[in-house]
Amino acid sequence: MIKVFFMYTFSAALSIAILIFLMQLWKANLSVPLDYNADGLFSTIMVKGLIENGWYFNNKYLGAPFGLEMYDFPMADNFHFFIMKLISLFIPDYASVLNLYFLLTFPLTTVISLFVMRKLNFSNTVSLIGSLLYSFMPYHFLRGEAHLFLSAYYLIPLMILLIVNIMSNDRDNYGAKKKLYSLFICLLLSSSGVYYAFFICFLFIIGGLVSSLKFRALYHIKISLILVACIGFGVLINISPSLYNNYATGKNTEVAIRDTSHTEILGLKISQLVLPIDNHRINLLERLKKKYTSTAPLVNENSFASLGLISSIGFLILIITSLRQWKIKEKSELLINLSNLNLSLVLLCTVGGFGTLFALIVSPSIRGLNRVSIIIAFLSILAICIIIDYTRKYLHKSVFNVLLIVLLLIALFDQTSKNYIPNYQALENSFSTDKDFVGKIESAISAETPAKVFQLPYIFFPEASPLNKMGGYDHFRMYLHSNKISWSFGAMQGRFSDVWQKEAVQKPVKDFLEQLSLADFQGIYLDRNGYADNGKQMEEDLHSYLGAPSVISSDNREVYFDLSNFTQSYKNSMSNTEFIKKKEIIKSPTLIKWNGCYGVETQGERKWNWCSNKVELELNNLSLHNKELTLKMTVLSGFDVPSQLKITSTDGSEKLIFNAQGSDYSKKIIVPAGQRYVINISSDSKKIDANGDPRNASGMYFRLENVSIE
Repeated sequence: MIKVFFMYTFSAALSIAILIFLMQLWKANLSVPLDYNADGLFSTIMVKGLIENGWYFNNKYLGAPFGLEMYDFPMADNFHFFIMKLISLFIPDYASVLNLYFLLTFPLTTVISLFVMRKLNFSNTVSLIGSLLYSFMPYHFLRGEAHLFLSAYYLIPLMILLIVNIMSNDRDNYGAKKKLYSLFICLLLSSSGVYYAFFICFLFIIGGLVSSLKFRALYHIKISLILVACIGFGVLINISPSLYNNYATGKNTEVAIRDTSHTEILGLKISQLVLPIDNHRINLLERLKKKYTSTAPLVNENSFASLGLISSIGFLILIITSLRQWKIKEKSELLINLSNLNLSLVLLCTVGGFGTLFALIVSPSIRGLNRVSIIIAFLSILAICIIIDYTRKYLHKSVFNVLLIVLLLIALFDQTSKNYIPNYQALENSFSTDKDFVGKIESAISAETPAKVFQLPYIFFPEASPLNKMGGYDHFRMYLHSNKISWSFGAMQGRFSDVWQKEAVQKPVKDFLEQLSLADFQGIYLDRNGYADNGKQMEEDLHSYLGAPSVISSDNREVYFDLSNFTQSYKNSMSNTEFIKKKEIIKSPTLIKWNGCYGVETQGERKWNWCSNKVELELNNLSLHNKELTLKMTVLSGFDVPSQLKITSTDGSEKLIFNAQGSDYSKKIIVPAGQRYVINISSDSKKIDANGDPRNASGMYFRLENVSIE
């Protein structure tokens, strides 16, 4: 027992030592995130929100004036959040929690992989080398903190062990205790991200089918389906808050739009599995990869799939085994089973594979099929370990151990790059600059409750593309350094706070500032990188009403305008009763939400939204008084053939005939105080053919032009 404990402790310590060396962690300040850009910022705010708000679903410091709700962006990752929540009880600093968890995924992967390999009867030394190879895959570094939960793939080896056990004909592998253990591990996996859950469920089904056919027994497929059901149940529990939110408030059609074509764009490419990593240490291999990247189509995050030299050899062994079964004493069955699993994953996830058919027929939600590469990597490493273990009896122990060490060094040299070392000094400088800037803003704000600051330019959340020189998540940097400010960025696209913000920024500057004042915003933050003219025109417009910015960042990228004088002047321009009434209208508006319509498009003064064949218009009156509104719009199809629109509400049902020339519609509505009024709209119009447009998945059937609700 002591020997086993020492072995696992040694493997974890060795993994940490290698990690420190490869990433030069002695240079790092772990109170600064290791990734302070793009998706790294998203991961960071999720951890900070987890600590400040109890869990990640709601964040009162983002999405002002109404806050951020994450229900429309379902995440089946509660196991990871739970671990980070536990860490935060002892280390309350969000950056330290994030960094520590990411770094812990390396020794965790090593220890769990070592456990699995020993269970598969590999020798201790081979198991140790194999587990280290898997821990330091290029994928681990390239996903990093930006894709934190993909980096945390340490449960994958346990799942492969379960599948391999199912594929054997030894029913002792599934006694009562082992069944409970299997169910527990599957529940953990179901709370560790939907991608790995999907891939593993697929392998359970393949493994169960192959074994049931091979041994002519239903036992294997029964066990597989039970475990698949367990994972599916766990995923549903994880995303149940999102499912309930969709039921209660309607589906948000503007967030996480997925299309079948995405599985092609983000599919697995065999060439990228076996090609070297980007920025390889050997110049010849670096040029080879650059040549491929510069000429090949569909190069994106799938470039993270590189297996490295050693694992690529294991991958080729599995492919050859699929074509011609090798007979290796003791582990022939394991090698054949691994080759079947490997081939199945390649057929599922390669560009144009069965994964595309799944997206077409079932759901396009699983689009990043290249992410299966980390499972293929473990199968490939197991294949290499089988060959290495087989040669052990032909070599002297000392020679064998030396060769293993050489193999590990070659793999680490080949699988890693100097580019995997963050620029710690640049990270700390950028982090400190932002911290200093936000500190000055907080010093200038006297509000005791969280002050509201509106961020310009407006950019939607989540998954926005870069805007000029500004990243899609760059606005989050301000929140990371504040303790008493509620920032506008982070309002969920398509929900009420986002609609409120979009309407505000489209108004003339004076009206925009008046709306912010009425909503109790204390200031405006402007990121010059978000504008083609470096923010010159917007600053001039703001300056004409607010004066010069009160705070400017040391790198001259960001400025802050104080709204307090403007708000006071605006308040003095009317009676107190009138001001309070206007505040109530702004802070308790009738919030309008279209479910089933896509984002607004414009051409000159014309504005329109394409819609699916079923639309729900939701009006929420947040005030204390009934509101009488008039809905006006023009309805158009894409064809001259007449179509029918059915409009249903609590007031009854109406029908409207329309075509490509359009028909006008008007309706008076009374929305009771504090209540929700819903209008359902359906159409029998033909679907517009829009190949390549992501909206084509749900369909575009008609458009609503120049909509007004006043």
